[in-house]
Amino acid sequence: MVFTDGSVCSPGSAGLVGCGACAAVLYPTSQENCGLWIKTHAVGTRVSSEKCETEGILLGIEMAIQHMKETNIKGVTESIYIFCDC
Repeated sequence: MVFTDGSVCSPGSAGLVGCGACAAVLYPTSQENCGLWIKTHAVGTRVSSEKCETEGILLGIEMAIQHMKETNIKGVTESIYIFCDC
């Protein structure tokens, strides 16, 4: 299960464009629960909120793939759920 979010800080411009970042939190639901994985990423300056949200989803997908590679058990199939607020 992955939760993602992106945000823009833009003083004086109503949050349309500014400095942006994103984050993703992966919560393994399998039996070999190895704790939370948390990653953040600076998206850039003069970016939109949509760009930050999209980058957060991509970060979450990358984390899920990495988790699946590291915990791959032959014959076991898992579903990945990504939750975002966009």
